[in-house]
Amino acid sequence: MATNPMIRDTSQSDIIVARESRFGRKKLLLAAVAAGTLLLGVSAYSAVSPWLSAERTVSADRLRIMPVVRGNFERSISVQGTVDAAIRPTVYSLSEGVVTLHVKAGDTVEKGQLIAEIDNPEARSALKQEEARLQQVSTDLARLRITSDQQKLANAQELALQRIELDAAERRVRRTGEALAKNVISRQDHEEAEDTLATAQTRLKHNSERVRLESDRLNFEVKSKALEVEQQELALAEVRRRVEELRILSPTAGVVGNIAVQERDKVALNQALMTVVDLSAYEVLVTIPESYSDDLAPPLKASINVQGRVFTGSLTSISPEVRDGHVEGRIALDDSSGAGLKQKQRLTAKIVLDSRPDALTVPRGPFLEDGAGRVAYVVDGKLATLRPIKTGAVGVSDVEILDGLREGEQVVISSTSAFEQAKTVLIR
Repeated sequence: MATNPMIRDTSQSDIIVARESRFGRKKLLLAAVAAGTLLLGVSAYSAVSPWLSAERTVSADRLRIMPVVRGNFERSISVQGTVDAAIRPTVYSLSEGVVTLHVKAGDTVEKGQLIAEIDNPEARSALKQEEARLQQVSTDLARLRITSDQQKLANAQELALQRIELDAAERRVRRTGEALAKNVISRQDHEEAEDTLATAQTRLKHNSERVRLESDRLNFEVKSKALEVEQQELALAEVRRRVEELRILSPTAGVVGNIAVQERDKVALNQALMTVVDLSAYEVLVTIPESYSDDLAPPLKASINVQGRVFTGSLTSISPEVRDGHVEGRIALDDSSGAGLKQKQRLTAKIVLDSRPDALTVPRGPFLEDGAGRVAYVVDGKLATLRPIKTGAVGVSDVEILDGLREGEQVVISSTSAFEQAKTVLIR
């Protein structure tokens, strides 16, 4: 009979758990509070550390901050100038007389248009006289040619008759020779026939030479008279040119400028009458400070802005004379047609003195003068730090940075006079 084993108690599998005291729980709570307080303190210090390190505080609304960039740099100057027509010829009187004006100042004219006339009765009378003289010598030439042709024809007829007489004399000599051989005629008759032949030969020879010389004389007379006609034609052309010059034509298309005479004024030879301004070819006359004169070496690139349109050109000439601390220069525009420019219009031009690729630059601002180009404030977050820099060329809108700044850094370009040369400034 089987016996039931004895059931053991649970004393061996039970774990005794000690009861935590109230003092232990307080220690943990205090440690947690201390850690939180430390974190808050660190955060608070980080937040107030710029305030503690900054020597001054400036409002961000008063500052202008721009990045340092790398790219093409132009050293240029901005100058004032006035529009000046490159082509504005002055029209002069080429004869004395009384002037009649056909245009007024400001009128638009075309090239070759009649703008004034000069009344000179003497010139018109001289033209009629020369025309009559040409007609007379032309008639004399025509008459001389006819007379010459008639004389040449008569000479040719005379020579022809003398040749016939010579032929007849030669035949008679042959016949008398035959008859003498047959004792039909006497020797005296044959000798008379030979004398007649010799006379005919001599007469034809001398008359041929005379006709040749007379023909040369007639040709010379005709040629001389023809030259006289040509000379008279030149004289007439000269007088006609002077008469045509009494009609003053516009030398170019454009606008009538200043008129120097009044209607029906008596003008002298080579007296200025008016100017005509060519609207298609403008230049810009600029005044440049004398301090830049050593940097000006034409041709230099230049540009002007006219009503939002930018026109390029080049500085073509510099005046060697200095007036009131300035020198004058001329900018020739590459294309001024349709630019809407007006004579004596005032404008601003930019002259590029130097151009450098891959340069480190920052926009130009009052900071440059405040720091004498030697220091700048670099902004990191809300803290601006004074840093020594080295600047190069100064352009109209940019400043070249040679040392002290890196690409992408933020720099205060507005006035830094309120910083009072503090090493660190808090921007709020």
